[in-house]
Amino acid sequence: MINPIAYSYWRRIKAGARKFADVPEKIKEDVRAVAQEEVEAGKITQEEVDRLIGETE
Repeated sequence: MINPIAYSYWRRIKAGARKFADVPEKIKEDVRAVAQEEVEAGKITQEEVDRLIGETE
């Protein structure tokens, strides 16, 4: 189950108000999962997620 706070962090990252590097370590995997949900729903591209998170697989 995804921590509900991860959705808030993800919204703030997308808005440019927070950086992924500032997300607490224990929530980072959940934020990645929220981002992946949006990719699967067609709301955002994987490339955009990679840019926002600053990571590539």
